[in-house]
Amino acid sequence: MAKRLQKVCKKTAPVKKIKRSLGKAGAMKTLRLKKVVKNQWKVKMVIDNEKSINGALKLNKDNLIFTFKDEESKKQSEIFFSYQDFICFGISSDPFTLPDETPVTRPHLYSILKSSNYSHFIKHQATVKSNGGVDDCDQAELRIITESKKEVQKLQKTFEKFNMLNPDEEEEESEGEMFTKEYFDRLESDK
Repeated sequence: MAKRLQKVCKKTAPVKKIKRSLGKAGAMKTLRLKKVVKNQWKVKMVIDNEKSINGALKLNKDNLIFTFKDEESKKQSEIFFSYQDFICFGISSDPFTLPDETPVTRPHLYSILKSSNYSHFIKHQATVKSNGGVDDCDQAELRIITESKKEVQKLQKTFEKFNMLNPDEEEEESEGEMFTKEYFDRLESDK
């Protein structure tokens, strides 16, 4: 039995090789593993290019939750966004400059934010630009910068996956009205 075990050990991993991989003294090296939270990214949020804040963006099937340290209260704050708050969400490669004049050339997520949530970031009344013919008067440019190109692609895929579970209610209603009897009656009366 002992001979059989010795043969198996020799085949799998000789003791000398194991000691060499652990270091000169053969001491065990401890590996510090980062705690990975599923569907969470370390990001920089830039709103209307007036303010940028570092924090963590977590996505679940109902909300996007941005956690950051509030400058005034020095406490952790959370802002909840719904998927309907985002218009034309996608990856942009256009270089731009942060409010602190730091250039950003790497790909980042770009969207129009249709929500009053951005007032949490910008305390004063921001001049909101008109973007792409969107009618909402309460909107802002939003850029989400991740640590790498790979991370930005993962974030976009996760966003798209959860966004599919949250169809726009207004669109659903208008499509539902399209082929009703009332719809055709209205078409007839308009002629």
